[in-house]
Amino acid sequence: MRTGEGVLRMALSRAYRLKDAWPPAAGVALLAAGALAAPAFAADAPAASAALPVLAAATADLDAASVDSVVVTAQRNRVPDLKDVAGNTTVITSDHIERGRVSTVADALRYEPGLLAQSATGTEATRFSMRGSGVIRGASSWGTGIQMLFDGLPLTTPEGSPYEYYEPLANNYIEVYRGANAFDYGPTTQGGAINYVPHTGQDSSPLLARVEAGSFGYQRQQLASGQVLGPIDYYVTYTHFGTDGFRRGNSSYSQRVLGDVGYRFSDQLKTRFYFEYAAQNTRNASSLTLAQIAADPTTNTTTSGNRREKGSTLVGDRTVYQIDNTSSLEGGFLYKNYPLRNQGGTAPGNWDIKDLTLSARYKRQDSVLGGRRSNTEVAWLYADILPNSTNRGYNATRTVQFWQAKFTGYDNTVLIKNDLEAIPDLWLTTGIASIWQTRGSAVTSNVTVVPVNAVQNEKYYTLAPRVGLRYDFTPHLQVYGNVSRSDEAPIAHQLPTTATVAVLPTIAALLGSKTASVETANNDVKNQTQNTVEFGGRGDAGIFKWNLAYYYARIHGEILTIQVSPAVGNTPAITATTNAKSDTVHQGFEGTLDAALWSRGGNSLVLHQSLTLNDFHFISDPVYGHNTLPAVPQRLYQAGLDYTHRSGFYAGVNGESVRSKYPADFFNSIYTPAYAVWGARVGWQSADKKWQVFVEGNNLGDKHYAAVVSPSFNAKGVDSAVYSPGQTRNVSIGISHDFF
Repeated sequence: MRTGEGVLRMALSRAYRLKDAWPPAAGVALLAAGALAAPAFAADAPAASAALPVLAAATADLDAASVDSVVVTAQRNRVPDLKDVAGNTTVITSDHIERGRVSTVADALRYEPGLLAQSATGTEATRFSMRGSGVIRGASSWGTGIQMLFDGLPLTTPEGSPYEYYEPLANNYIEVYRGANAFDYGPTTQGGAINYVPHTGQDSSPLLARVEAGSFGYQRQQLASGQVLGPIDYYVTYTHFGTDGFRRGNSSYSQRVLGDVGYRFSDQLKTRFYFEYAAQNTRNASSLTLAQIAADPTTNTTTSGNRREKGSTLVGDRTVYQIDNTSSLEGGFLYKNYPLRNQGGTAPGNWDIKDLTLSARYKRQDSVLGGRRSNTEVAWLYADILPNSTNRGYNATRTVQFWQAKFTGYDNTVLIKNDLEAIPDLWLTTGIASIWQTRGSAVTSNVTVVPVNAVQNEKYYTLAPRVGLRYDFTPHLQVYGNVSRSDEAPIAHQLPTTATVAVLPTIAALLGSKTASVETANNDVKNQTQNTVEFGGRGDAGIFKWNLAYYYARIHGEILTIQVSPAVGNTPAITATTNAKSDTVHQGFEGTLDAALWSRGGNSLVLHQSLTLNDFHFISDPVYGHNTLPAVPQRLYQAGLDYTHRSGFYAGVNGESVRSKYPADFFNSIYTPAYAVWGARVGWQSADKKWQVFVEGNNLGDKHYAAVVSPSFNAKGVDSAVYSPGQTRNVSIGISHDFF
């Protein structure tokens, strides 16, 4: 034990020294068989999806710890049951996440159908897309299209969501609500919601240490503590991340302090306070051509991408008052301050954004219609960009300020929802949300060759109804369906952000639209509205646990992001944002399957599978015709075969396969090739779960492939620099120890 503890102390000491570098504060055969059996969605073969898979979330009771306890033993993964949602949802537990490398949130979100969470270069910058949302934001951009939540409190606001707030090792569990199934948190995104629920003192250890290290200078260290002390409980974690990067000039470092403190005033009243400090420094890499990736994926053609978060902060609170046995009232807020410094290149900028979210919920349980159960919820959700949220642009030497953009905007949502047991085991969900949104940008400039002022203010209003049914045939079989509407507005800086509106006519002509232009210029981007039909089922039978969903969404005015020119040398990439001129269709099948292939005497062999089939296309668009929307794989299969021995030893192989090529530009003239990569993991966990060690390898075949695409407008069939390569062969080791 002393030896192991010494290793942990040495590694943590190394992490402390490194902080000065930045701002303080089977298997294969089953995989192939499953992938080849997947029908080509483009071939219109939905019937074949009846055999599709999905992982049913593990659940446990939310038993509250006694307030009379002085120290309570941790009970991890006290997760909710999301089967009361008439749509596709899943829960990912920390025990599932932490069996191997947890480099980024992309590692934590494996095997989630319909969800792309991709770290192209091994840094924490992660590109998210769910059900085709955000076509397409870059991995380093503030996220849109998915409502990110911190224990139910919104992280995504009218300026998006910075990725540095996502700490994969701090969560007790993660909830995934696909598409309009995120209604309870506000139907203001196309993709849905991801809720990161942090540990509390009730499910954590008084002292836990974890160290990971691996190829390309990768390292992640964690020191965490949590306890229950009478009516108070707390959880706090410090993490450090670092990598030299597998691509040249692509290093990244970060540190976070995150935690919460809960206080139970009485059996009726409790509150929880949240806090986080996050700093990071990343040198982003350029997009490449397919020829460059094949020859040398470590190539980097830009020096303009130094992205530095000098110290983002978050504070919040959620208070719950149990009025009586059938009703409760909840209120919460979340405040964020996230300064960003884009350094290097010809257009450095200082971003300083502050925002505030407020929420209030009233929940009630009733007995109606002769004893039928009825659950009603009324909620108010508000997110606002606070005054003096700005972006300032400078010359290359940062000695002269050229311009300043001030951003405004809010999302104001009032919703009411009811779940009624119409007949035994058949539940009817009805709801409606009223959504008011504004976005504004005001630019002033000292440069005489461009307009001195560029002001744009937009207002949007949408009614979003939802109707759903779910029927429990047995405790092991549920089917569901819903018809829903949701709405998404552009983020504020997709309106004017600089005074260089002189480029507008050129870009508008390129895109065939008078209302589109470069993000660093003037945009006339409207909101998008999507109407979705979804049906599916989930359950377990014998050795199988499964979930299957089909959805069809018709989107009016879909917000599209296009790379006009890539980053080269010290010149940053230029992107454009516009609305589709016709409706678009997003439809797909999502499924996972767990199969307990063998179990005897505490030994087991389990196969995990996840399959996503996508069809995203324009409908008679005047510019794009019936083209397929680019940058999102159409057929993605993931699988893992895991063996566990009663001694605590475990081993497994895993793979990911994009089964067909998919477009990399909006004119569908160039394509991202199909690929398959595989990895393996071995580890051991002590019987008391105090010790855990593992070794994990990824992309062990050293495949050179394009993992992320920043689509261009029309490449005219010419191999273009729109691809980010996936990480080459890499190996990581890890060790964790619970000291109590």
